[in-house]
Amino acid sequence: MKKIATLFVMVAFSVILCGTGFADWSQQFSQSSTETYSGTPVGEFDRIGIWWDGNDKFATPAFNSFSGSGWTNYNLSDTYAYAIGSESTNLNFNISFSGDKSAGTAFYLMVANGADIRQRQYAEFDGSNWNVSYGTSFPEVSPESWKGGTAVTPEPLSSALFLLGGVTLVAYQYRKGKKKSV
Repeated sequence: MKKIATLFVMVAFSVILCGTGFADWSQQFSQSSTETYSGTPVGEFDRIGIWWDGNDKFATPAFNSFSGSGWTNYNLSDTYAYAIGSESTNLNFNISFSGDKSAGTAFYLMVANGADIRQRQYAEFDGSNWNVSYGTSFPEVSPESWKGGTAVTPEPLSSALFLLGGVTLVAYQYRKGKKKSV
């Protein structure tokens, strides 16, 4: 009976830890070199940065599922993240958000090639529709500052590894107890 209770506690604890990661949601976005910003095509780009407007937060990792190779996510905080990769003309990627999707959100997005800012957007989501505007006021940040930080491990993966370790430990203890009783 004690072993069943231990197993139940381990599974419940793991579900609670994993559950926080699964409450997050993501949205696929596409960046193209043919988009225009201030009347000029964006052209090739190798950096994308995002900043929250307000108290919302990005999930970890903020950027994922890149359609092009060589792109890496960097979360500098839960309100600021960027991705750096090889020069691209078209790129699909997901941005992951924390919290309730129906509550909506808003963030700034900047696209650059090296130190050359190519596009600034303000994206708002009302819970069902996206609205993007250009030329809004923007955080004071330069693409040169998009270095440092560390690539992050997806949080659901960490939770799954913890769950696997917990199940392995419970199984080991169960087998160890069974051998003593024989």
